[in-house]
Amino acid sequence: MVKQKTWMEELKKALPQDTVYQNTSLSYIYSCAPSGQRIGEVDTVVIPSTVEQVQKVVELAKTHQVPIVPVGGCLSLSDLTVPVHGGIVMDLRKMDRILSVDPYTRTAVIEAGVTVGQMIGYLKHNYPELRFSIPDAPPSATVCGNMILFGSGHLSRYGAHSDMMLGVEVVTCDAALLSIRMGDDGEDEKGPDWSGLFRYWFGRTGIVTKLRIKLYPRRPYRSFLIFKVENSSSLDRIIAKVTSCGLIEDVLLFSMTQKESHLPLTLLQIFLNAEDEEDFNCKKEVFIDLFSDWNERGNGVWLVAPDILPQRFLKNELMEPKYGIEDSVDAKKGGGCIYLGGNMPLDSVPEFFRSGLDISRKYGFSGPLYTIRNVGIGHSVIVNVMYPFNRADPKSRELSYQAMAEAVQVIEELGGIEWKPDIYAQRRQLAAMDNRTRDMILGVTEVMDPDEIFNKGNWCWKEGDNGKTE
Repeated sequence: MVKQKTWMEELKKALPQDTVYQNTSLSYIYSCAPSGQRIGEVDTVVIPSTVEQVQKVVELAKTHQVPIVPVGGCLSLSDLTVPVHGGIVMDLRKMDRILSVDPYTRTAVIEAGVTVGQMIGYLKHNYPELRFSIPDAPPSATVCGNMILFGSGHLSRYGAHSDMMLGVEVVTCDAALLSIRMGDDGEDEKGPDWSGLFRYWFGRTGIVTKLRIKLYPRRPYRSFLIFKVENSSSLDRIIAKVTSCGLIEDVLLFSMTQKESHLPLTLLQIFLNAEDEEDFNCKKEVFIDLFSDWNERGNGVWLVAPDILPQRFLKNELMEPKYGIEDSVDAKKGGGCIYLGGNMPLDSVPEFFRSGLDISRKYGFSGPLYTIRNVGIGHSVIVNVMYPFNRADPKSRELSYQAMAEAVQVIEELGGIEWKPDIYAQRRQLAAMDNRTRDMILGVTEVMDPDEIFNKGNWCWKEGDNGKTE
């Protein structure tokens, strides 16, 4: 907990009354992630509504050496928005304006607090011919938060969500406002594109206040195909083959336990958009033909009826945003879960799938076990692992943590890296890097945030640190 309290009074004087909150129930809400893992300490919650207010908070924080943790939807399952060293939690939810949409260049400028649900509704009402890549997250998740963290979504053929960022506006550690390729007057378009300094840095390099993002055409008809995969050793080749034809919108692989046999059922789900049902059926035939020679050789990739999925799951599949993630999170009926995302090379998919199923059997997990999403045109994949636990049952919690530790080890051994790693996983990654790479990362954070104001404790490392919990 930050001991110096004089800055709190200055903060109250500098900002409107409905902006600063201390010693309230809000402090508890912001002290932990929805997954119920690490608990942090919060001195003050600030909910600004303008960039100027953000700058004022940063100015005071720098003067008094108070850490700031910026948050959007507060939905990170890996503790990235839980304070490590107390201080200020800055919730950007009130900065929720959609400032412009250009239907010809297919771009939009939005503030950091714009939510997924808000953006969906706005485009459907005002620009029904346009869409953006929607993450598998609740409607209260922010578009900005998912994009700056290399999220993925329903338009995975175009890459990770960070690839869909065109420009960024940021408040830096000296409270200055920095605009990079926001398209206002062309002046910020000159020189190298260094917006990458604010992608995947977990808020360590500045507070993002606006984004300029890509939009995409919305076709009139959207549906999906489901194939049953009999040979998991060919999963990487299946993804490569499916993405090679250029027709897909999104590709998912997932495994679920069959009720009667208790054996894993591996399914391939291909989302397509089309002009109408006839156009969709033509594309469906392309994929049936695509796998016909595989089936003749006994590899088995068979088109199956959608009702192979549970009815509630099936009902949600075409919803944007999707619902139903709460079923997986609360499978143990205790409201806790531990989540892992991993960016993996394509050729690691079969081995990850086999190892993941072994871990699930070992610790008694069932239902949808793992989801693998293609990113780009087969360039890489992101895997999603979620182990639920009952918060009131220490043994249940411990088993989930043991299972996740093994899953992390598998991802690292197969050449992958954790997505949205917590502070301990970050330290493991830094410890495993060569010295030059690690020194460059630490050097960037030192230049961009010399006083360690922004999300202090993330991307930090000291000699001998191996990422073990304290």
